[in-house]
Amino acid sequence: MSEDGVADALSGLVVKCVVQRDGDRHRMLDSLKEYGRMWLEELGEREQLADRHAAYFHEVVRQADERWLGPEQAREYGRIAQAHPDLCAALDHLMNDPDGAAVDLAGRVAFFWSCCGHLHEARHYLERALLEHREPGPVLTRALWALGIVRLLQGEPEPAAQLAAHCARAAEEDEDPEAALGAAYLLSLTYLMTGRPLVAQSLAESALAEAAEDDFVSPSRLRCRLITVFTRTALGVYDEAEGLARRLLAACEQRDEVWTRSYVEYQLSLIALFRDRPAEAAEHARAMLRGKRRLGDRFGIALGVDLLAAAAAEQGEGEQAARLSGTGQTYWRSVGHPQRGTPELAAVRERTDLRARTAIGDHAYRVARQRGASDTRATLALALGPAEPPAPPE
Repeated sequence: MSEDGVADALSGLVVKCVVQRDGDRHRMLDSLKEYGRMWLEELGEREQLADRHAAYFHEVVRQADERWLGPEQAREYGRIAQAHPDLCAALDHLMNDPDGAAVDLAGRVAFFWSCCGHLHEARHYLERALLEHREPGPVLTRALWALGIVRLLQGEPEPAAQLAAHCARAAEEDEDPEAALGAAYLLSLTYLMTGRPLVAQSLAESALAEAAEDDFVSPSRLRCRLITVFTRTALGVYDEAEGLARRLLAACEQRDEVWTRSYVEYQLSLIALFRDRPAEAAEHARAMLRGKRRLGDRFGIALGVDLLAAAAAEQGEGEQAARLSGTGQTYWRSVGHPQRGTPELAAVRERTDLRARTAIGDHAYRVARQRGASDTRATLALALGPAEPPAPPE
């Protein structure tokens, strides 16, 4: 059937209420799904269809992974978000695959999921797949790396460091430079988030020095470069950090790369806060939030809201700071782990709460914070202003 024929057939099914239209997607009614499953079982075709379904969504993730650095990055994040139920179904089906396809699929999708509020699912499927398949090689190394990222974001730095060390050894055995950079990123991020930025900086820079290439030749290399910005901010070398950040920001803008650019904006916002430039900090926080909302990156949104709240508090906007703090807390709960970020962010949060309470009083602070927690969309829309593009479903 031609593409036009498929579109016509779908339109007819919508008119007959066989399927429902949901934006750019079509969904079949649950009752009809169950009826279809019954017939597939009756005809002995359920397993064949499940194989085709899993293969299709495995390919969706493979393409998204390969396009992570390209101009389609934001679109691929959207595809992964929309396909979430299908990806879970594919992973469940592939757990019995003797070739270890579940390890590859879980290892590829986990980084997307760790950003977008699915940490628990990422860990669940990675650990299930790794129990069944432990054949050494790049696929296993990648899955272990992804598990390290997830465990670090869930507040478990020691297991994350152990996984990073394992990945580094495996990368050396396999002579895999991308895996070696990935291991360096995970380990340096672990040191950064546990208050050892100098060690983190040394690790990231050593990994980058192994091959003097453009940072945009690989995702792991770009992530290591981002670590060098984070570490300089954490060390208080603000001139150097800002210079590196602005150069990296320009390179990301030129390529329409969103994920890294958003975290560079995060660093520029932090630097501006530390230099008593709250209005500038707010602008960078808004830029970060716009980027993270394009990706549906709930972890990044939570961080950005914390910074925007801090900038509001520093400008004497106590009610706005309290509302944003409430919204941030709601996002952190939806991500599924405590408030994270580099260690210096804890002090920023404490100062935000203190200044907001001082500005408007304890009772008004609690009321505003509750309002922000219960109406996140309105709070963010107000804070981001009219330039904010339409947000994806939350």
